[in-house]
Amino acid sequence: MRIIKIIKKPHTFLSKLFLSFSLTIAITIFILSSFLYLSFEKIGLTIINSYIKDSLSQVSYSTTLMSESAKSLALQIYFDPTISLLTYYYEPNAQEKASATNRLGSFSKTAPFIHSIYVYETKREVFYTSLFFLSSIDIKRPAFFDKGFLDILDHLVDYKRLTPIPRNIPNLYPEFVKGDFSSVYSFIFYDLPEESKVLDNRIIVMNLSEEWMRKIVDSMDTEPQSNIFIVDNGGKTVISNEQHTMLTDLSDKKYIKDILSSSEKSGYFIADVDHVKSLVTYVSSELYGWKFIRITPYDVVVSKIEKAKVRTFLLGFIILAGGLLISIAISRRLFNPLKPVFAKLASFQMENIGKMKQDFLKDLLHSHSEYSIELIQKRADELQLQLDPTQPFFLMIVKIDHYKDFCGKFGLTHRNAMKQALLPTLSKVCSEGFKHEILEAQDDHFVIFFNTQEPFSTDFVSRTDLLSRNIQASASAQANLSLSVTISTMGTSLSQTKDLYIEALEASAYKLIYGHGCIIYTEQIKDLVEREYSYSQEKDKLLIDALMLGKTTDAKQLYTQIVSNAAGSSCNILNSVLLRLAVDINMAVDSIQRNSGLSIPFHLRDFIQEMEDLETLDDFNERFFLLFEEITPRFEEGKGLKYEGLISKVTEMINAEYTDQNLSVYSIAAAMDMSPAYLGRVFKKHTTRSVADHINHVRIEQAKKLLQETSHSIQDIVEQTGFLSSGYFYTLFKKTTGITPNQFRQNRSGS
Repeated sequence: MRIIKIIKKPHTFLSKLFLSFSLTIAITIFILSSFLYLSFEKIGLTIINSYIKDSLSQVSYSTTLMSESAKSLALQIYFDPTISLLTYYYEPNAQEKASATNRLGSFSKTAPFIHSIYVYETKREVFYTSLFFLSSIDIKRPAFFDKGFLDILDHLVDYKRLTPIPRNIPNLYPEFVKGDFSSVYSFIFYDLPEESKVLDNRIIVMNLSEEWMRKIVDSMDTEPQSNIFIVDNGGKTVISNEQHTMLTDLSDKKYIKDILSSSEKSGYFIADVDHVKSLVTYVSSELYGWKFIRITPYDVVVSKIEKAKVRTFLLGFIILAGGLLISIAISRRLFNPLKPVFAKLASFQMENIGKMKQDFLKDLLHSHSEYSIELIQKRADELQLQLDPTQPFFLMIVKIDHYKDFCGKFGLTHRNAMKQALLPTLSKVCSEGFKHEILEAQDDHFVIFFNTQEPFSTDFVSRTDLLSRNIQASASAQANLSLSVTISTMGTSLSQTKDLYIEALEASAYKLIYGHGCIIYTEQIKDLVEREYSYSQEKDKLLIDALMLGKTTDAKQLYTQIVSNAAGSSCNILNSVLLRLAVDINMAVDSIQRNSGLSIPFHLRDFIQEMEDLETLDDFNERFFLLFEEITPRFEEGKGLKYEGLISKVTEMINAEYTDQNLSVYSIAAAMDMSPAYLGRVFKKHTTRSVADHINHVRIEQAKKLLQETSHSIQDIVEQTGFLSSGYFYTLFKKTTGITPNQFRQNRSGS
């Protein structure tokens, strides 16, 4: 009715419209400009302070992030099995020390802000560090170069665990880094209570580079004449700048006193800083009690505000004058009849219903609030939905297969045009079976709403199956697209739309199992979700062994058996199995690389990213088979070197630990992070005897030596050579030498 009245009197409507519009703009701009001009300095200071506070908050966040990263890394180092060898009850050998030190070096390279890492073994009072070019791997406490940390150790109860300690340490690389000292933030970690006066058996020290934090601060300070720095709750600087070095005491400065005594977490004020009137802005860090401060000369701030004042006033005046002139001109010219415009308005309203309908259906799918039946019915009538909201319905999710390839082949505009062109075709096919509405819910799929009075049955499946095939055939013929279809369970009214959509969307993931162009019924996959599944550890180990032995065909067969078994369960289980296989293969690759020095072209993170783009099990099979073919030749290339080093390591371990009664192929494999079966096969293949036989051989030889050179009793020799019982020793000795231990000793004595 309102539109009809406007169309009948367009001149009057237009005159009132432009008059009201012009007066409103003129009054608003005049009041706003006057207000801004009179209070611009205060507003400007507030805006500038807000901007500076955001910058300081970013610096504070960077500090917190760096600290959290340091804490996480300290925990990793503390519990790292290689580094833990340094603090066992026995002193580590040279190889263990070198491995642990190299491990420390690797940890120090994981983040750019790490300066160095110490491990202090308290019982032997020995330091190990990630720093190179030192005269020794292990450094006794009196000879340790960082005397400042020795003082911290003596008063460890005065320092909180994993809290940054700003300090200066001696510079060990003067030829690379200027200065006698390097500024760092030290984080200390140990596993005993902080109040304990007894030191933990190992203490981890993370030294983070103050220079790296300085660079972060400088990168966020876009004003050349300003100065950003940080002080602790005692007024000492914890970061260097052009005016002050680290740990400079500024607590006697008035503006520092004002900041430290303030109860506000952030703020700003005008103060005299080094005889210069300046804007002082600060933000507090609750984590460590640090204050992040920026000093900006007040003249720099005011000059920008004055310029903004003038520009704003001139701009407001120009807009005001221009707006009035344009309004007058337009008002005079647009008094011609606007009937065509208002006629188009009605047409546009009808066209806009389509968009409003799409928005309403999307809201039904995603809204967090529930719609009542009455409200849905009202909206359905307003938008002329082709559905009865009170009648039973189901959803059909139509997904575009090979979606990544589809995006790579066509640009966004082209893709949208293709999908829009497909909508009328889909609607025509669907109209032959049910009342429906089609919604482009996401980039890769459509959702079709169907009314039906038919319960879920064989006839219903037959009808929807035929409908789905027709939809797939139409999309293939028109746009050369492959579609996968998922059909939800039945709903009693449109108020259940969101639940049915979530359920069907989860079911659509089963395209992984059923492949492209599939038709999935949510009702029929419930059995898969509830089906029990047990992962075959044995086949997993056989698969890894086959890969490590270069048996690509066997590896493919075992992979197929594992995946086929998982494919009979839920989609989540299958995804977990595929991910686990990727992780296990990565562990095998790491093991081979450590033991042989080979470089194998496999990176777990990149492989998982590739997996995320795969849609079906056939895609996964193809990618895993390709991986097998890529890595097994590299295993073959280094077999000689790998096995030679492996056999040498096993032999050395047996010679060193034959007295240990628990020494076996299992303990050796665990120490070398390998499969016992794989280790046993390789050792026997290249030495013609099993690991157990070689252990017994070494023990018998040592027993012969003791029988010949000492007067120890047989029982003492049994214990010294690692045998579990004297009976087994007698049996094995006679089997090996043909005579008993006593006869062997008598024969040697007689000769």
